[in-house]
Amino acid sequence: MSEDGLFSWIEVECLGACVNAPMIQINDYYYEDLTPASLTTLLDDFAAGRSPEPGPYVDRDTSAPQGNARVLVAEELYDGSRAKPLKIPNTPEQSANGGAE
Repeated sequence: MSEDGLFSWIEVECLGACVNAPMIQINDYYYEDLTPASLTTLLDDFAAGRSPEPGPYVDRDTSAPQGNARVLVAEELYDGSRAKPLKIPNTPEQSANGGAE
């Protein structure tokens, strides 16, 4: 319990947000990617009656990597050009004109 009685806390093993650690949950909201300075600011804001924005406190979108993507960025991975025709078992053969044989 804080000296002024406004805050109390418990330590828990897992909040399911490892990628955004260090983080805290306050009521129903997660505050993520915290530093000692940002945590102090966050608690000061709550003590002053403000409602800080939940989420990451660095340049990231939810749990995406911080900054720009560095892997799986080649366009041909997503445009279908590398796809191979599939033979699906137990389906009718298609003729050259598109009808089932």
